[in-house]
Amino acid sequence: MKEELLRDVEMVSLALDINGEPTPLLVPVHKTLLEVLREDMNLTGTKHGCELGECGTCTVLVDGQPELSCLILPIQIEGRAITTVEGASCLPRARCSRPIPSRRAMRSVKRWPATCAAAPAT
Repeated sequence: MKEELLRDVEMVSLALDINGEPTPLLVPVHKTLLEVLREDMNLTGTKHGCELGECGTCTVLVDGQPELSCLILPIQIEGRAITTVEGASCLPRARCSRPIPSRRAMRSVKRWPATCAAAPAT
């Protein structure tokens, strides 16, 4: 156990666009977007759920499309617009390709594949 705590962790420097703000970060390569949002940025509106991509409580918008943040590494989406629940209320309708999904629609995200390019119409 002690050896695990002393082990070097590979870090990566990223610039993420979160809720319209460019955010430089230095994070371990193994951390998911969910962990970075909650632990490193204190954006706790995105919730831990199953951490398997089945429940949808960790849903964020990536370039306006719903994605499950527990299945995405931040390095995979560097340079793309990430909108959390904290930032969703500030979005003007004109920036969205469709209205922000309702809570009921967001619950059904567990049926969408994490790599889905388009969510079902609400």
